[in-house]
Amino acid sequence: MKKIMYSLMALFVAFAFTACDDDPDMGAAMPSNPAADIAGTYSGGWHQVLTNSSGEVQDEKDGVGSIEITTVEEKTDQVTVTIKTVDGLIANELSDIANCGAHMVENDVYYFVFNTDAAKNIGKFSAKIENGQLSFSFVTTVKVGRKTYTSTNTFSGGK
Repeated sequence: MKKIMYSLMALFVAFAFTACDDDPDMGAAMPSNPAADIAGTYSGGWHQVLTNSSGEVQDEKDGVGSIEITTVEEKTDQVTVTIKTVDGLIANELSDIANCGAHMVENDVYYFVFNTDAAKNIGKFSAKIENGQLSFSFVTTVKVGRKTYTSTNTFSGGK
């Protein structure tokens, strides 16, 4: 019986130490308007990889372009993301609304994702802004005849 009690106490002590974590810095100020903080035009490089339905790379291209991020009127947690130019890769301007609330900011890194209710052109995308540098990616699927192709597009650039 003593062995069981000692084992349970040892287990309790182990959990007591592992359950504690450093408290987050509650004094760190969350941005009051993350949309305004990240708004601007970001210029940089694009990389596009086109694969077939088997995952085989069909084509790979690089280009230069820009992404414009603008605030949504009277919203502090949404932005409009517009792919303005991508020389040689994307023919049309693409634009969608993204969520970027204060809960998506961590250590001055801004994360934002597509808004499922408003996503029209770009579709599913994700992005982050760290030290003024935007990393952005989106994937599109195109069907040509009986073949399906996936285009993975990544962007990296700054204001």
